Amino acid sequence: MGYRMLVTDLDYTCLNDDHVIPEDNIKAAKRAIEEGLIFSVATGRSKAAAERHVLQLAPNAPVILQNGMSIYDFNENRTIIEHLVDTEMSIMAIEWGDSKGIITAVAIGDRHYISKRGGEMVEALEKLEGVPCVETGDLKAFIESEKETVKIANVLYVVRPEDRDKLARQAVLDFPEVSVIVSGPPFIEFLNKEASKGHALEELCAIIGVDLSEVVVVGDAPNDAEMMMRAGMSYAVANAEDKVKGIAQRMTKRGHNDAVLPEVLLDAFGINV
Repeated sequence: MGYRMLVTDLDYTCLNDDHVIPEDNIKAAKRAIEEGLIFSVATGRSKAAAERHVLQLAPNAPVILQNGMSIYDFNENRTIIEHLVDTEMSIMAIEWGDSKGIITAVAIGDRHYISKRGGEMVEALEKLEGVPCVETGDLKAFIESEKETVKIANVLYVVRPEDRDKLARQAVLDFPEVSVIVSGPPFIEFLNKEASKGHALEELCAIIGVDLSEVVVVGDAPNDAEMMMRAGMSYAVANAEDKVKGIAQRMTKRGHNDAVLPEVLLDAFGINV
């Protein structure tokens, strides 16, 4: 099988524990493009949170942002596709989060809006994204006051890692009208039903004229699973969650604290870095 395209996740795949891209990953991305491959990124981050990393990797194709909520072309500075969340549903989601006693954030544009900043879990989110959350006071009241004009990308819950999967299963039952995605140890997201990395990969391939069978993807978390199942070849990094290792066709020897892209580039494409 001849592969033409490489797509990588960012956090816990292409970024290390310090949220920095190992230099050899940057070299591998550049080498892939030099060899005529199409290179892209698929991340749960917003444009603002992903931008510095995307610019380092310098993909030659549009990228998937916010777990498939949008496809954005950094080379042309434009949004190609976006799937927003219904505002009334978002208000119900905020109420649900409050009833569970968990931290709820609403993504509007490039920023997360939250009732109150501070605390270890919120600070970890801000460090991960590289941009501070916007404090609103009463988050539900804020969204209700802006509901005629606000455009919501997703609703994000920051939870204890040990509670994530149980809460996500409950969310699926309580909110069948949305796509419920888990990522990183502490995150649950409510997205538009059309938004997922897997669906976005289909949309991206249609835009650039690549068959899914020609795509190689790399990831670590359940939000990468749909993308892995639809691509021609998939790799789970060594530190990936067990569920993802069971879905991926291959697993890298290296984890995210080392450069995984050179290993994938050699194994899938026969290209040395």
